[in-house]
Amino acid sequence: MAIKKIDSLMFDVDGTIWDSTGPICRAWNKVLAKNGFPSTILTPDRLKKEFGKPLDVIGDDLLPEIPSAKRTAILNQWITVQA
Repeated sequence: MAIKKIDSLMFDVDGTIWDSTGPICRAWNKVLAKNGFPSTILTPDRLKKEFGKPLDVIGDDLLPEIPSAKRTAILNQWITVQA
């Protein structure tokens, strides 16, 4: 069996082909609930306003009420659940 060489790769970072906002939002909300913040509910519209920003800035914007060390731990979990 011959292995084909991949000659290109396409990234859909703006949702043109597939809008991943909903699944990401649900995953992030599960992480928040797991960490004891069920009242902090993210919505796809709220999350879309953060796209393009560094993750630490997104955390500051979306989770200002959560202490910095705990927020960093949540951000690391967000990276894991959406990978």
